[in-house]
Amino acid sequence: MALSLSFGILFASSITLLLIPCLYLVVEKNHRFVSIMLLLPLLIAASYFFVFIGIISMALFLSIAMLLLIIGVVLFVVKFFGYFPEPQAQS
Repeated sequence: MALSLSFGILFASSITLLLIPCLYLVVEKNHRFVSIMLLLPLLIAASYFFVFIGIISMALFLSIAMLLLIIGVVLFVVKFFGYFPEPQAQS
């Protein structure tokens, strides 16, 4: 029991001291890109809700989801090759 408790404390400490600050730095440096990449699943979920309440058909939902997925992949590739720069903060 003491061994599992010590590994849990070690794991939690490493996440708290290393992973969380690194993720904050990544999100701070790439705020616009992260915002768009988090918006895409929200749009897919909203379009599925429209299917659920009967406003659009499942075929239209699948086409919307595939279009948003392609947009996400294109944005990721564009960001990877450096063509999607973040605006510089003005001081």
